[in-house]
Amino acid sequence: MGRFMLVYRGKYGPIECLDLYRDKDRVEKAFEILKSDLDIFPLRERKPSTIRGLVFILFLSLIVRLSMRRMLGESGLNRKYSMDRVFLELEKLQMMEIDGKMIERERTRKQGEILEALQSVTCT
Repeated sequence: MGRFMLVYRGKYGPIECLDLYRDKDRVEKAFEILKSDLDIFPLRERKPSTIRGLVFILFLSLIVRLSMRRMLGESGLNRKYSMDRVFLELEKLQMMEIDGKMIERERTRKQGEILEALQSVTCT
């Protein structure tokens, strides 16, 4: 791990400055996720309302992805499964309608393990 020097003169103390610097890093990493994992660029649409809608959906996707990353870390699943692997497993979940009632089809062992671990973590 490298070292860096943070120089600042103003109303914030050293702890607040470091927290703000770390928040900046989190925001940059979130945009990197948007650009790479969610594959948003280049935008080929020119209509402003469509672009606003797309950015809104991508922002919601980012929130879900970051929440899922935190939950995987807190549950310990990140040591066993990558986030992409978790999404691949969960997207296979199926529901079917029988006599007007929605019934979940049988889960795989991995799906059950993932959902059980995620349910043990509080979502904030």
